[in-house]
Amino acid sequence: MIPPMLFSYHYLARGGATAQLCDRMMNTEGARVLIDSGAFSAHRLGIRIRLTTYIDACKYYLAAPQTWGCIQLDVIGNAEGTQRNLDAMVRAGVNPMPVLTVDAPVEQLKGLQQINKRVCVAGALGAFEGKEEWIQNRYLKAHAVAPDAQLHGLGYIRWPDVYSLGLTTCDSSTHSAGERFGLFGRWSRSNGITYLSIADRRTKGVNKEWIQWMRDCGLTKAELNDEQVFGRGAASFVALAQSTASGLWSMWSYRHGLTTFLAASNWIAAARILVGVRHAQDDGRFDYPKARAEIRHMQAKPKQRLDLIGETMEAIREKAVRMCHD
Repeated sequence: MIPPMLFSYHYLARGGATAQLCDRMMNTEGARVLIDSGAFSAHRLGIRIRLTTYIDACKYYLAAPQTWGCIQLDVIGNAEGTQRNLDAMVRAGVNPMPVLTVDAPVEQLKGLQQINKRVCVAGALGAFEGKEEWIQNRYLKAHAVAPDAQLHGLGYIRWPDVYSLGLTTCDSSTHSAGERFGLFGRWSRSNGITYLSIADRRTKGVNKEWIQWMRDCGLTKAELNDEQVFGRGAASFVALAQSTASGLWSMWSYRHGLTTFLAASNWIAAARILVGVRHAQDDGRFDYPKARAEIRHMQAKPKQRLDLIGETMEAIREKAVRMCHD
């Protein structure tokens, strides 16, 4: 098994290394790829994704053996616009994963699952009191309304008991928390992912076990005080640690019946997950020096990059059963 990946069409449409990596994964045994329309990214940036272009793209992606599905082009928070797009995609011969937007009644799922048994349930945008409880209740109600549907949770899944929400799949950008927020984690079978921030590592309250864990990952005493190593760069300890933890969690969650697709906005985001998992041990520690060197080698060898990533995926597939399924 290789950690499942979600690629946003918003980024794939640009071509380049990310699109090439997606193509490679779509045709790699043991990989699973989910294509998102990129509606959220487009909404956030104020740009438009052409429906006809996305329909053609979906036909291309769905022809690949490892493509799990394509999510319809939805209109954020607009049930009517989302339905119009869905109708147009179906008329064009594409049966995408429909999206139940936040303003649509949950009962609508009964009709959506007739188009595709895999249906997306959108979470809520923005911050408000009781948000997490609202999202949890919506997932539970959706499962009650359409128990035979394979529900996909859109957005970051925050709850330790995510397995109880009736979801079959979900997507997550948790692995990017290292780069975005300076937050990194370590994974274990008993505790899931536990977190530490860049700032917290310098406080007296840091558990000695955390320091030992970082040393076990290969950090020297000098590197523990090196701001570059604990920065938010592509090959920093923080970015690799968080990506490794998320990759291991996604593989472990599969054992519990939940497939988690990790969002890959660029090739290096996917590479960090794959490389980190390749160099991880059963207890969540990973060989940071080797992982960092491998990432840097990929950066320096653009013509060989896909072959190097392919070797990494092959190595992961060979160790996955022992790591996460015994």
